[in-house]
Amino acid sequence: MKKVFGAIGNYFRETDKLLLILCLFACGYGLLLLLITSQSPFMQSGSTAALFKIAGFSINRKMIVQVGAVLLGIIAAIIISNIDYEAITACWWIIAPIAVGLMVMTYFFGQDTGAADDKAWLIIPGIGIGFQPSELLKIAFIITFSLHLSHSGEHLNDPLNLVLLVIHGMIPVGLVALQGDDGTALVFVFIFLAMMFTAGVKLRYFVVGLSLIVVAIPLFWTYVLKDFQKDRFMIFLHPESDPLNLGLQQNNARMMIGSGQLTGKGIAESGSIKLPERENDFIFSVAGETFGFLGTLVLILILVAILLRIMRISSMAKDSVGSYLCIGMFATLMAQTFINIGMNICLMPVIGVTLPFFSAGGSSTSTLFLGIGLVLSVYIHSRPKTYQEKLHKRYPGRTQIKNPI
Repeated sequence: MKKVFGAIGNYFRETDKLLLILCLFACGYGLLLLLITSQSPFMQSGSTAALFKIAGFSINRKMIVQVGAVLLGIIAAIIISNIDYEAITACWWIIAPIAVGLMVMTYFFGQDTGAADDKAWLIIPGIGIGFQPSELLKIAFIITFSLHLSHSGEHLNDPLNLVLLVIHGMIPVGLVALQGDDGTALVFVFIFLAMMFTAGVKLRYFVVGLSLIVVAIPLFWTYVLKDFQKDRFMIFLHPESDPLNLGLQQNNARMMIGSGQLTGKGIAESGSIKLPERENDFIFSVAGETFGFLGTLVLILILVAILLRIMRISSMAKDSVGSYLCIGMFATLMAQTFINIGMNICLMPVIGVTLPFFSAGGSSTSTLFLGIGLVLSVYIHSRPKTYQEKLHKRYPGRTQIKNPI
């Protein structure tokens, strides 16, 4: 037992405690919001119906799954962070086929959640819990694309190399788009662009790419998008055209945020406005209704602090691969945060993107912690390990410095 506590103590001395605490605080806030949503009279049927009560609070299946996902994610993050990220990225040839294989399985065995039109979920046999392979694909893509960018080196801006990078980036986008999951596809595009920009791809290539996208929009709309995907954008532009479904969601989400005013209505008074998927896509609105502007401000500040800390760790990485891994996770969190909050305040169409660490979603939460584990691995394995190494890094001209302790 003494060795176990000693190992735990050593880990917390080496790891980035600030990032870990921020992520735990975000999850704690998210679980509180999820507990609040489970008390709403509109959450008392189906998978959101109460299973039992604790201290007068209803506990439903989604709450239990989310707690399990957080605990599993924390354990996974700690394990991964103890492994050198170089060893993890060296296993890309195992990680990538598994992630792609699971995605392909959704085309044949995929299930929808009842609230979406995409077949993006696989049901785990025996326990009946859904798993979204596209979440694991994010981690696999960040790993493989980090290696690709690093190996490009001085040939990064060569036309042939750029074509190969674009093909690499569009593979996950295409796999997810075939499922009809617009939101996740958009997140992949953001990750791709952020990592390319950080790597040093020249601005003119981004301008050329943007021009091609603008030209292709009419063809994409006519021949690629399905009817339900077109409906999402049309309802976003004209919410009054669908007052009982997606239009209702965004109108009521905005109403909930406004009703909270500065300090919120409190736990007892919230939940009176009907809002489907309040525990997933619209958890930000729950924070606004319950805790007001101050509650949403705290939520945003927590996520901003996590993003800034990841950027700081990226700058500390010992090599470009470690830096790109951090940038990939930064882009993932940034994209999901921007899109989700945009959905809640009617700046984006409803495309099913969760708010990191806050929204209910076992797949999303557990795989986010896998990514955080990679970032922590970069932090731990980029730092000098011994006193002599630390002093040598600070005073490179001195060959030996005696430890005064």
